[in-house]
Amino acid sequence: MSVIAGCLRLDGRPATAGELAHAGSPDPGGALEHHIEGAVVLAGAGPARPCRDPATGCVIVFDGCLDNDAELISALGVGRLGDPALVLAAHDRWGPGAWARLVGDFAFALWDPAHARLTCVRDPMGQRPLFYSRGARCFLWGSEPQQVVRHPEFTGGINEGVVAEYLTGALTTVHETIWRDLWRLPPAHALVLASAVHRVSRYWDFDPEARVHARSPAEYGALFRDVFTEAVECRVRGRPGVGLLLSGGVDSSSVAAVAQTLSRSGRCPPPHALSLTFPGRACDESPYMQDVVSTLGLEWHRVEGSGRVTRAALGAEVQRWRDLPPYPNGVMLHPLRRAASDLRLPLLLTGYGGDDWFTGSVFHAADLLAGGSFASACRQLHRDSIYGGGPYATGDLARLTAAAVLPNGLWRLLRRLRGKEPNRWKWIRPELAQRTNLADRLRSNGEPPFPTRAQRHIYRVGTGAARIVGDEMEHRAARAFGIVQRHPFYDRRVAAFGLALPEVQRRDRMTKLVIRRGLQDLLPPSIGSRTEKAEFSSTFVDALDSLGGMSCFERLRSEEAGWVDGEAVRRRAARMFELYRAGDGSYIPWTRGLWEVAGLELWLEHAT
Repeated sequence: MSVIAGCLRLDGRPATAGELAHAGSPDPGGALEHHIEGAVVLAGAGPARPCRDPATGCVIVFDGCLDNDAELISALGVGRLGDPALVLAAHDRWGPGAWARLVGDFAFALWDPAHARLTCVRDPMGQRPLFYSRGARCFLWGSEPQQVVRHPEFTGGINEGVVAEYLTGALTTVHETIWRDLWRLPPAHALVLASAVHRVSRYWDFDPEARVHARSPAEYGALFRDVFTEAVECRVRGRPGVGLLLSGGVDSSSVAAVAQTLSRSGRCPPPHALSLTFPGRACDESPYMQDVVSTLGLEWHRVEGSGRVTRAALGAEVQRWRDLPPYPNGVMLHPLRRAASDLRLPLLLTGYGGDDWFTGSVFHAADLLAGGSFASACRQLHRDSIYGGGPYATGDLARLTAAAVLPNGLWRLLRRLRGKEPNRWKWIRPELAQRTNLADRLRSNGEPPFPTRAQRHIYRVGTGAARIVGDEMEHRAARAFGIVQRHPFYDRRVAAFGLALPEVQRRDRMTKLVIRRGLQDLLPPSIGSRTEKAEFSSTFVDALDSLGGMSCFERLRSEEAGWVDGEAVRRRAARMFELYRAGDGSYIPWTRGLWEVAGLELWLEHAT
């Protein structure tokens, strides 16, 4: 495991290793190694230790891995190099134009002494985190929030704007964090600091004009299989052991199928499937997992799952990372991460991202309606309500379609006339919403000019703050167990392929059509025809029970801060627990929002 950190003094003082005394971590990866040069100190642990180009004097600390190293080596005409040295060579040849050529999961800081310039870069899909803060006397950066927050010169307080977004369950602002003056470098962005001036700019984005063209559904499937196989292969290549987080859904089963196929041809070690089971509960997917394991002949390790966590354990995580706690459906995977570590499997592949790029969008009906196909739009709404609308009922889908087609001003007017507002806003204090301009914060910050509403929606979901923050939490959870989680569906080539597909290749009567067609000879029939997904809201209730049930909402620091209406929270919590105990599924919409109130309380208690 690797981690990077650094400090650039802006006050004329020379940098010392003491600048990063706070940034060391007891996690796997070892102690930080430092490179000190004038006002800058760069540090990295494990494979991320500082690497210097003797010809240019440039120094890099690189966290992650490149997946197109062979392509870069060929283009540069160099011998085999480690990833950090390869990035230095690319920078020497192409300058800032090099960043868009890099494929993989990475974050790095590069110091160019000839120009006294610091450059920090994060990979296009945001799979390796990078945080930074600029004060009056120094510029700080690190892979993890606490590496910056714990610095004695960090003075940032609470960012109420992100608090408000978090309480709505709709994190939207990518570059901000819950700490004022702690910033997140967004995916596909580079930060350049020179002459005491820093700027952040995007170096890569999806091409809104890109299209995938094929002559038949089968050919679309074959194209998917090719690009997805490459995404899996480049992640397992050279690994001594590979684990698979197998849930029994289409996505994780697809990763397992391709990895096992690669293993049989000698292109990766035999993968081990690791799964959570929930005997006797509605979310148990054991029959599907059994079908996948039997069909593919996988080594299978099962752990009985539980949403049970302790207040002490969650508090320790918040204190450790100085960040909001992970969600219960992420914490529940800790036993599998521990099992992977015990089995000496340094890499875990997941199916994360398949939903984002290949489920398709509920706004497809709006595209049909806007194109004048009223009958087709109605048919699609009906299909979505049965097969692919997720939590949406037909009425909800119709309202989403109307919202997408009507001008924004008219739709907002209609909502006001009907007295509609987001449910979770009912416990957010109006004063907080007003002083943080919450309504404006939650609006989309814009996206490339994709030709369809469906593509714009997919782009927002796949590049949004909620996804990025969730992946950061997953990354740090894996790191704590000394392993790396990688996600083939977040390979930028796979994501670009999915976004450029015609919508009918993503969804019709079923979702993820192109995946099912491309891998139909590898997946068992039960997976190829599966339309439902397991529902894990019960783990949120279990976690809230572990925190004390209703007692965890009795005294709320967020209420004392003037952020939430405590009585509204307690009424809804009581109703949620009542519905859950009665076996009434209408408890589900409240679970995540109540968890976010509880999570904020944990952060206030242990991080501030």
